[in-house]
Amino acid sequence: MSLAKTTLSAACGVNDTSLTLASTTGVVAPNFPVGPVEYILVENELMVVSSFSGVSGSAVGVIRGQGGTKQLAHGSSAPVCVFLATDFGSLFNLGLMQQEFNANISLVIGAPVASAAALVPSVWGEGTAFHVTGTTQSSSITLPSGVLQTEITCIADSTWTWTTGGNILAASTATQTGIATTFYYDAEAGYWVPSHL
Repeated sequence: MSLAKTTLSAACGVNDTSLTLASTTGVVAPNFPVGPVEYILVENELMVVSSFSGVSGSAVGVIRGQGGTKQLAHGSSAPVCVFLATDFGSLFNLGLMQQEFNANISLVIGAPVASAAALVPSVWGEGTAFHVTGTTQSSSITLPSGVLQTEITCIADSTWTWTTGGNILAASTATQTGIATTFYYDAEAGYWVPSHL
């Protein structure tokens, strides 16, 4: 995507969580937590697109005041720029922005996942979790394409365990039902690091 420029078609108050744009060209519905994350710059305030129906002219949900910018009121006809972090290459630190965005959303519980040698999580990122059903030991966790740094939290529905041999750094002892473990992906080493054993 390249930069899309437009204006606000209605004023935006300090606490508003949606915008009405003169044109929604370039705006896409978010795909959290995998991404890509889409941003909107209104005057000097950076926002993250949190929802969009895809219908031209409909309101765009936003999370305000991102990247250290101040949440402000904006008048009708204020200039707007819609973009992806990749539009700016390495000049835009996507990893830090995603972490800041994740801190602003509440816990999301994804669909349960059956335990397997290669675990394929149903959700990704800080503030997300899913239940692991079954007792099959896991030795690897599938990382979604294009993701460099992330974390996942697994809630064991039974005595599910994990071991080395794949991309998990350390083996576990038997987990108890209802115990949650967060795995952090270390992109440099190429391993998932569990929060406990």
